[in-house]
Amino acid sequence: MIRARRHVLGVGLSLTLLLAVPPPVAQAVQSTPLATALDNALKGAGWLPPGANVQMVRARSRDTGLLTARSPSVELKNRRWSGATFTARVTAGRRGNRQTGWVRFTIKVTAPVVVLRRDVDRNRALRPGDVAIASRVLRPHDRTFERVSDLLGRRLKQPLRKGQTLLHRWLAAERLSRGDVVGGILQRGAMTVRFSLELLQQARMGQTVRARVVSTGKVVRARILSKTSAEVMQ
Repeated sequence: MIRARRHVLGVGLSLTLLLAVPPPVAQAVQSTPLATALDNALKGAGWLPPGANVQMVRARSRDTGLLTARSPSVELKNRRWSGATFTARVTAGRRGNRQTGWVRFTIKVTAPVVVLRRDVDRNRALRPGDVAIASRVLRPHDRTFERVSDLLGRRLKQPLRKGQTLLHRWLAAERLSRGDVVGGILQRGAMTVRFSLELLQQARMGQTVRARVVSTGKVVRARILSKTSAEVMQ
């Protein structure tokens, strides 16, 4: 009798533990509609540099219907790209039969950026033959260059090897003076607006300073990208 009770108790305990374990997370490595929706969301949010290519490596969700939906839409939570793996809200279905849930994406991003064509020593000014545009895999916090012209004349803080992607942190600081005029860049989703900016204070590369839009007189905050360009902060 005691053995029978122990058996029943064991079965009941095993059943309770089994029900307490959450169901496995569904996975979909390839889902063309979902991958397309993710790509549109990323480009619309302005997370990625121009010309970037996004590959959806993995998508995970407890709501399996979201992974295979025909016409899903993706809503990003964060204002900027912060990691290769992130969570976004996905909505699928028509009105009256709409499904919404969270999907965890893992992506691989490649983009045309400036790389070295040859080895370059520390403190040597970069020349046209030193740099070129090539497609490279990007990490979320890499601050790269998209134009060769932004690097000509700049000096490296350390020696770099042929083929390396040029990042802002490897360049020696350079200063611009108050009153200097540079090309302003404003990113609005997938659209880029360009205009002239007059600096209202001394600045160094990578610093955010006050500047005036030459055509309108509006004062904005802009991050210095090079001797000739600055990104307007929204």
